[in-house]
Amino acid sequence: MSARERGQYRKASLQEIAAALLEPGVGVAPVLSNLAVSPEARRRGVAAALCGACTEAAEEWGFGEIMLEVEAENAAARGLYANQGYAELWRTDFKTAVRVAPDPADDTKIKLGPVECEHVAMMQRL
Repeated sequence: MSARERGQYRKASLQEIAAALLEPGVGVAPVLSNLAVSPEARRRGVAAALCGACTEAAEEWGFGEIMLEVEAENAAARGLYANQGYAELWRTDFKTAVRVAPDPADDTKIKLGPVECEHVAMMQRL
């Protein structure tokens, strides 16, 4: 790629770059990912504020939607996202997620572990 071509891409929006480089009909969308609020801070509007900030960023970047995935069994998170205007698109069985849990051998540490679960893809139109 020439310096001129690289310069053109630096000035282009993500949508313009996607249109130039991806197959027809394939696009890009921002993804809200890894949103977590500590148990002590829950039910205080923190997650809703974070979702709102992500929505504002997606709008500023010129996107018409924002997507996310959430574990199907996480009813509280799905409810939060539904209240923010997200709608379910599809479900995927047996996708691996990572869970944080106290280390049973040492309660001053945490451990990460994979877990198989059903995921729900959701989208908010902006």
